[in-house]
Amino acid sequence: MRRSEILKEAEKCVCGQREHDYGKPEDCFALIGKLWEAYTGTKFTAKDVAIMLALLKVARIKAGDKADSFVDLAGYAACAGEIATSKKDGIISADTSGLCIPGHCGTWHTIDHRVIGGYKFYLMESDIYGDDAACILLDEHGHIVAEDLFDGFDSPGIFDQVTAG
Repeated sequence: MRRSEILKEAEKCVCGQREHDYGKPEDCFALIGKLWEAYTGTKFTAKDVAIMLALLKVARIKAGDKADSFVDLAGYAACAGEIATSKKDGIISADTSGLCIPGHCGTWHTIDHRVIGGYKFYLMESDIYGDDAACILLDEHGHIVAEDLFDGFDSPGIFDQVTAG
């Protein structure tokens, strides 16, 4: 398996259907950390959990060179990296790119942003389809606020969706 194939498969795992089915990895890792803390009495952060799971994959690789272990290792490393480098006041910014949005294909990047009622909102465009697809509006924490926006912040009813959410 080529490195580009491993990375593409890892992206499918951490940004695709699995994220849609189970939620954001950082939320799952935070829950696992709490469970491990209850069991061991030692605090584990979401990043700690991602790294520990990556180490599990390293141990499996030592026992045998199965492709899925390398894919999972890359996925855990990517999740740990995102957790470690995300802004503490919000994970979305005007410079966000390569973002996986649960329930939506591929990755996304910020094309516009606004502050409305003191809250930050980011208009996201698909890296795959560009302006041929509808945009998605996220808050600074990555939560979907509005979907199917073909006219960006000028989309009809967008402010109703934002103020209602």
